[in-house]
Amino acid sequence: MKSGIRYYLLTVVACLSVLLLGSCAGRQPREKREGAALLLPLEYSRNLRLYSHPDGWTEAEIVNPWDTTKLLQRVAMVPDSLDVIPFSVPEGSTIVRTPLGRSLVTTSMHLNLLSELGAEKSVAGVTDAEYIYLDYVREGIKNGSIVDCGITATPTIERVISLSSDGILISPFESGGDYGKLVTLSTPIIYTADYMEPDPLGRAEWMKYYGLLFGKEDAADSLFSVVSSEFLAVKERISQSFDKDDQKPSVLLDLPYQGVWYVCAGSSVNNMYISLAGGRNPFSALDGKTVAMAPERVLMEAGDADVWLVRCNNSGDMTRSSMLRDNPMASQFKAFRHGDVYVADTGDGHYFEESPFHPEYLLGDIAEILHPTGEHDMRYFSRMPE
Repeated sequence: MKSGIRYYLLTVVACLSVLLLGSCAGRQPREKREGAALLLPLEYSRNLRLYSHPDGWTEAEIVNPWDTTKLLQRVAMVPDSLDVIPFSVPEGSTIVRTPLGRSLVTTSMHLNLLSELGAEKSVAGVTDAEYIYLDYVREGIKNGSIVDCGITATPTIERVISLSSDGILISPFESGGDYGKLVTLSTPIIYTADYMEPDPLGRAEWMKYYGLLFGKEDAADSLFSVVSSEFLAVKERISQSFDKDDQKPSVLLDLPYQGVWYVCAGSSVNNMYISLAGGRNPFSALDGKTVAMAPERVLMEAGDADVWLVRCNNSGDMTRSSMLRDNPMASQFKAFRHGDVYVADTGDGHYFEESPFHPEYLLGDIAEILHPTGEHDMRYFSRMPE
């Protein structure tokens, strides 16, 4: 009798175990959650946190840059080597199987970074292809290995579906946005919110996250080590040699567009670059990142700026003569009269593709312009010819 009862109890327990395991819907049993997650070191990023979990997956917490009391997204990076999703992955997480083998990438700076990390073969599709100047992307579109999926805001959904991609990298915006029909797909959307970091190295440090996504952790760590070391070396040289305001040239940035001049204010990353390079921004006291101004007001408040940095697309043909023809007011600025106008061709020189993850290049250029050493090879800016 006792053996019969014992057999019955064992049978019940076995059945309950099967039911409980089945109710986990492919997740590992609860006991696998034991052990604390390890916070991975990030020195500069404010809006990104990375955790390594003992049951084999890595977590990314992306802070909402517009409301830092909330999370914008939680991403669970689960290696393909794990047969099931770990039970410790929180509900509501964006689950991404890593490494990403086929991805849709909507921003040129991330496309450039993936090439540097050796992950360009993971790019299956892009958007806004006409504004991408990277050779491997253009060649890929030409030979059919990379699909042009149309405009980022309204991509051609049939082409997106044809990619069978593992993830879609896209920049988030404050207004949210539903990204059209992309949200109806089963493909995980991965927010690339690095552009909202207030510090240049903070933004560049996000390459460690992208290294995890694409299985290029070591390459990302090595690259960031070089980037941060060179950036800090320039910063240190400037801070030790040019720490007084009377040693810091004032810097004017860009040109008016359709009658409006968008100046960089105190919270902009450009303001930080100017400051770290040993310069002064005439509009640093203004709140926000950019402020729209009438060109006449800019002339009144910054007409005596010592240096003028101009960034524009396809500026290879821009000269002092053509600039004066298109902007007659230019002759009233001190920097123009003295020939201290420097131009960066953002279409030809990969300015926007490179500089977000290579802030040392941009800081080095600006510092060399403001405080020449003769030891820095200019990468983006050159003095505007006659």
